[in-house]
Amino acid sequence: MRKIFLLMISLCMFSSVCLASMADKVNAISSYTGETKKVSVLLDAPLGYVSNEEIRKIVVDKADEMFPTPQFLVTPFEDSQMMKQIYREEHGMPTTEYASNFGTTLKMADIQAIGQSLNTDYVLFIQVSDSGPSYSSSNTWIPFIGGVSSTKAKTSVKCDVRIMNVKTGKYVAMKQTVKDGADSSSSFMGIGGDMPSFDKAYQEAIERCLFELDIDTSKL
Repeated sequence: MRKIFLLMISLCMFSSVCLASMADKVNAISSYTGETKKVSVLLDAPLGYVSNEEIRKIVVDKADEMFPTPQFLVTPFEDSQMMKQIYREEHGMPTTEYASNFGTTLKMADIQAIGQSLNTDYVLFIQVSDSGPSYSSSNTWIPFIGGVSSTKAKTSVKCDVRIMNVKTGKYVAMKQTVKDGADSSSSFMGIGGDMPSFDKAYQEAIERCLFELDIDTSKL
């Protein structure tokens, strides 16, 4: 019964996402004026996020959803990331994993300059930061079974999402989401149970942040 209930919830969520995607496409077509505007995506995050193939795919898919054709054309993600890295190098800004901890996050003027280099109309700027990983563990004794140990890895991820009009250098939309992600493992009498993965915790949190991101771009 529980499996059937979960399946029904999953189908409802899938239907909602499909309907929302169809609505976005209808709005884009109805507001299309004959001019296709270019959009570039900048993901400014620790190296572990940027180099994760699954996270990159999530970001690209979300950008395609937010900026549907024919009103928009999302430029190749790799091109915009390379231009961002070149900009950081040329301006003496660290490109290492912990760059954001030392006050070197991209400012409005930086984002505009990168957007101008890409010859794009809008920049979707996604800045990801996290609270750092934390561990928690528990031990339970079950009669006639023995000791069961569980370990949990957890992190909180903050996604700052902003859309900039490159021509004016101003943000036209902004939204911030904060979500938790976790991964756990269990062992019985000291047997089994690999250490929980922080990568899975990070990815879960980012997926939840982007899944709930909803910005109306039809009026841009």
